[in-house]
Amino acid sequence: MNFGTLRKTWSQTVDERNAFRLISIMLACIVAMLAGLLFTKEKVVVLVPPTINEVTELSTKQGSSGFKKSWALYVAMLVGNVKPGTADLIVTELQSLMRPDVLENFKSALAIQLEKIRRDQISVDFEASQIFYEKESDTVFVLGKSILTGPIGKSAKYSRVIEIRIDVRNFSPVITYLDTYEGDPHTLAWRDREEKRLKALQERGIKPEDQPRK
Repeated sequence: MNFGTLRKTWSQTVDERNAFRLISIMLACIVAMLAGLLFTKEKVVVLVPPTINEVTELSTKQGSSGFKKSWALYVAMLVGNVKPGTADLIVTELQSLMRPDVLENFKSALAIQLEKIRRDQISVDFEASQIFYEKESDTVFVLGKSILTGPIGKSAKYSRVIEIRIDVRNFSPVITYLDTYEGDPHTLAWRDREEKRLKALQERGIKPEDQPRK
């Protein structure tokens, strides 16, 4: 028997065994890391809403612009079409979507609007014509026309903007801001122009309420 060859072969076997052990340990570590990433990575749900013609993505804490635009349009159609018989239904639909302070402000504004509707015997309808998302402010603007119809059927239209901000919590939308007004959408560019306009009026000693708002 060639003991030199035997020792060499045995040494190679031991080295290969140690190498395989090292590789096994490295593979086990990689599998553990991948498993950890799998369980900790935030799940993303891809949706195609019927109201907006674009794919939306939703995770536990974030929603894409398409997701927010879809929900903003839904909310805008609710708050824009108010009638005495549907007020309670609107509040019921929105109370699970709105942050408590936003809901209370909406209910107060809704009560004032309903009082005017009953007093003047009118109905209010809203027709959306445009919707866009401003990424910098994380705000959705729904533009359209409000239609006021009187008791004898005569109607009047005026432009209306419904401004909405939506957060996502546990895959669900939460409305953190809601406002409705006439005129141009209050984008960041609009706010910058308005701030400069008010500053110029102040420097000239003119009160803002004495000037028409553009």
